[in-house]
Amino acid sequence: MRNSLKFLRYFNFVTPPSAMPSSDVGELDERFLKCSYSTTEINTIHLRIKEEGHTLGNILAERLHQDPRCTFSAYRVPHPLEEAVELKVSAHKDTPVLSLIKETLKKIELDFLKLLNDVKESKAKSAQ
Repeated sequence: MRNSLKFLRYFNFVTPPSAMPSSDVGELDERFLKCSYSTTEINTIHLRIKEEGHTLGNILAERLHQDPRCTFSAYRVPHPLEEAVELKVSAHKDTPVLSLIKETLKKIELDFLKLLNDVKESKAKSAQ
């Protein structure tokens, strides 16, 4: 998850929205993240995230799957020697799939920030 902050930046969670491009899928930096809507399935998006693997893929797919608005979420690592993860996400027709992904990423980010804060507090208490 070494580039997860970079991934979150593309969805406007780490840096202020004014400093980032619009959230339109077509404007994302394809060197790191490639997004495309499915032409055969309704409200489905395919993400390819470079320099990531099972850790980020599993967290995203599982957390998306827990949301009742999500109809399908799965990830795969195309090849063990290739540092990339592919994620496929589908949502109910009344839920924009990209919004679902953004909301889930925000929840994951908040969970990690809480975990980091808990670790810092625990470390501070043990140092006393």
